[in-house]
Amino acid sequence: LLIGGVDEKAQAVATAELFDPGTATFAPAATMGRARSHHTATLLRSGRVLVAGGGDGGFAALFQGQSTSTAEVYDPETNAFAPTGSMAITRWAHVAPLLATGEVLVTAGTQLEGGSFPASDAGMTAAELYDESTGAWSTSGSMKKARHGASATLLPSGQVLVVGGERNLSDRPVEAEVYDRATGTFTIAGSLAHGRVGHTATLLPSGKVLVASGLETTQLTATAEIYDPVVGAFEAPIPLVQPRASHAAALLPTGKVLLSGGHGGPPAQDLGV
Repeated sequence: LLIGGVDEKAQAVATAELFDPGTATFAPAATMGRARSHHTATLLRSGRVLVAGGGDGGFAALFQGQSTSTAEVYDPETNAFAPTGSMAITRWAHVAPLLATGEVLVTAGTQLEGGSFPASDAGMTAAELYDESTGAWSTSGSMKKARHGASATLLPSGQVLVVGGERNLSDRPVEAEVYDRATGTFTIAGSLAHGRVGHTATLLPSGKVLVASGLETTQLTATAEIYDPVVGAFEAPIPLVQPRASHAAALLPTGKVLLSGGHGGPPAQDLGV
């Protein structure tokens, strides 16, 4: 299921499509209640999909549009989107992992108001939980570091590792955090050698997490780092063949991780998330 994003005219869209791997074809799906870009889409235990937040502006939603607190749920049995409860605050470029409890944790992100992208202190710390059974949200702790454009990875322990992102264009925290649902709190869990935004974080079969590439200030980071949840620290950086940002990472059946696409080559500018 592909939902929202921006079209060839660089405008946010409300359309969705379904890809059938059996026939290698795409087909139109239902349309959302509103256009969204930089939103999240989380597969729920029921097989439905929670779509939350995002912005309704054009490309990157940086200079136009407004972020939203609304959320919708897609039901594959009826091929329809239906509104559900709204978050307490609007969010854009946030994260929304599914927890072992079946709840969805939403944290980080930033807010856009009438096309104004905050120049400083843009990242947010507040976290919320979505309960599919009630369609309602509740607050749940705050991160130690404000950030948007971060990654969030569900660990085998049931905790969530939050890595990277940025508070603003000149502040990309190296500290990682772990969220514990039992206590509803975030704690610092090791530090990266390089601050990163536009990176990927992939859970490996060993239970460790591969954090790859991204931007450190205006430079594309040509390294990857592995987080070990047993010791709560990152291992020494690993060199990449090519630096990249806003790429994709896929865990293969062999246990290897494929990095593809994104921005690469000489860093000419700050590409953001």
